[in-house]
Amino acid sequence: MAKKMTAMGTGPATAVPAFTYLVLVIVLDYVLRPQFKMHASFDTLLPWGIVLIAVGFVALGVSAVQMLRAFKRHDLATTGLYAIAPNPMFMSYVILILPGLSLLLRSWLVLTSSVVFYVLIRIMSRPEEEWLKQEFGERYLDYRRRVLLKFL
Repeated sequence: MAKKMTAMGTGPATAVPAFTYLVLVIVLDYVLRPQFKMHASFDTLLPWGIVLIAVGFVALGVSAVQMLRAFKRHDLATTGLYAIAPNPMFMSYVILILPGLSLLLRSWLVLTSSVVFYVLIRIMSRPEEEWLKQEFGERYLDYRRRVLLKFL
């Protein structure tokens, strides 16, 4: 039986190692600067980085509000951004915010944080998946079959 899940889900358990890795690679990138530097100019990458981060934070906020509303009703969030990805909050970090940060810092090494975060999500979100299966049963399984980006 899966344990009770809070509104935060497995987010904190995933975020601590992910952001620890991010801080470490930012420091390492600074120390080893020339090796991992993107060669495009800062002026070229700046607008793209800002757009990715801004869109990422909007998606993060919208999906957090949607999930909290569903959680309070003890319902399953399946529409809006949840129709695209089963966890759009994680998606916003992996696909938008962290890549945007790597563009702002002009660092290939910082871009690896997206891969590390994705792997952590896949590993650490298993208890949340089990809880959702237990709580919502066939409805959750049907949702997982219909969601667009099944890999997130």
